[in-house]
Amino acid sequence: NPTEPVVLPDSDEILDDLDRLFPGQDDVMLYPPGLESEVDTWRRKRINQQLLPIGKQAVFSSKLTSQLDAVLRECNDAIVGPYLTGEQLNAADCHAFPFVWRLSKEFDLSNYPSLSQWVQTCSQHQAFAKTIRSSWWWWW
Repeated sequence: NPTEPVVLPDSDEILDDLDRLFPGQDDVMLYPPGLESEVDTWRRKRINQQLLPIGKQAVFSSKLTSQLDAVLRECNDAIVGPYLTGEQLNAADCHAFPFVWRLSKEFDLSNYPSLSQWVQTCSQHQAFAKTIRSSWWWWW
């Protein structure tokens, strides 16, 4: 029930509930039909299981490690464009952007052209542009 207060402690849960409570709101499909599996692969496997743990270690050490390079190459190669899974912004982009944007401020991502272009595309999207703060040095 959308009128009852609910605490959602994690962005994954927030994205899932937004899609469940307000499917297709403002013409945004967080899980477009036919792309549910690919969106989930981006969110759970590429970001949560691979990029987040390896990327955090790299940021802490200020080194673009070979492990991070491998994950960034995999992500770069998997981007359909202009968004992660194609023409439509969805939950995969919403989930990945904050951390990948953070990585783009720490490391040169020019060796990953599709990933760099995706960061640029998302950075210019109104929904993402509102969230970018250069002074969030502490943000994770």
